[in-house]
Amino acid sequence: MIEAKAPAEITFRSGHIDGSAGCGALVGDYKLSDGHLTIHAHFALAGLCFEDSSRQNDGVIRDLNRVTQMKRRNETMLLLDVGSDVEIVLVPFAVAR
Repeated sequence: MIEAKAPAEITFRSGHIDGSAGCGALVGDYKLSDGHLTIHAHFALAGLCFEDSSRQNDGVIRDLNRVTQMKRRNETMLLLDVGSDVEIVLVPFAVAR
């Protein structure tokens, strides 16, 4: 797990994943069954990404592909690999009213 260099957003809803890690759109799907999480995701790009953004995109996809389980800890969701090591930490997104 690495710390994001730029704000990243990921939404899991009804079997679909969408968001952005800084450059392009993160799209894909997920399935949670009997405590096992399966994720298929990629980035859709419509132009050029700077090297830092491209590295962050690659890291997000790499970490998502390692995830096999999800665990809630207080207000955060932890995405864990097969050895229960944390790959991604999801924090709530506050919507301004």
